[in-house]
Amino acid sequence: MCVRRAGLDALAETARAAGADVRERTRVTGLLWAGRRVGGVRVTERGGRAYDIRARYVIGADGRRSTVARLAGAERPYLARADGRACYYAYFEDVRADLRPVAAQWRQGAELATAFPCDGGLTLVLLMPPEARAAEFQGRVEEEYDRTVKELLPDLSERLAGSPRATRVFGAARLESYFRPSAGPGWALAGDAGHFKDPVTAQGIRDALRYGRLLGEALGAALGTAGDQGVGDPTGDMAGDPTGDMAGDAGGGMAGDLGCGWSVRCCGRPRRCGRRPGASIASSDRRGETA
Repeated sequence: MCVRRAGLDALAETARAAGADVRERTRVTGLLWAGRRVGGVRVTERGGRAYDIRARYVIGADGRRSTVARLAGAERPYLARADGRACYYAYFEDVRADLRPVAAQWRQGAELATAFPCDGGLTLVLLMPPEARAAEFQGRVEEEYDRTVKELLPDLSERLAGSPRATRVFGAARLESYFRPSAGPGWALAGDAGHFKDPVTAQGIRDALRYGRLLGEALGAALGTAGDQGVGDPTGDMAGDPTGDMAGDAGGGMAGDLGCGWSVRCCGRPRRCGRRPGASIASSDRRGETA
């Protein structure tokens, strides 16, 4: 099941019900630093009002173009690979109830397409043509999408017979799979902010939810003891910082699928990461700009 964004947005209401202060139409524009540790964010509302929010931990769950990763100095991946394919998808009103529970993939010539069952009686159809064909979609993405299904992927076209396209076509090109350093003193990255994989695997949301939960559980335990140990005080030193322990204690899955963590103990790749345990990845210049 490929869960659509509309369904996931309900999690915001769940968070509110649990006591979270959810602020929409608000952008993070800077990190607040206390020495080498992140201690909050600078935000700007849509109307222009800017203010600071102090926090023990800042979590960047803000996607591939993560603002938190950029401001923390972690935007550059330590491991990356170009996918070699573009990505175009749309949702269809699927009339084939017998086939809707089945995810299927078609490879015809150089073309690659996948159909994922979704909620609401819809099926997501993802086309991943070779990157060289991205120019053919530019400026006429709807027409080229439909032509590709009809002429280059006839078996997929047969599967979609009688199923109208319910949405516009969404697309992206020059995709790159990557691992970023995903945690440091007072901050961490979740979901695509820390680790992005080829869309054809359809694991992005699953991984984001799983490792977001692991991250929440680890930080919840840390926050529960912060009062006794002085951990998490934005004005204190970094000794005992649970974000460093979190990345390793959450298991090899988090290190392997969310990102490298930020220490050798977390990712076990000291040469690739190039960082010693406990080293901040935010530069002094960056701190000066965002404090």
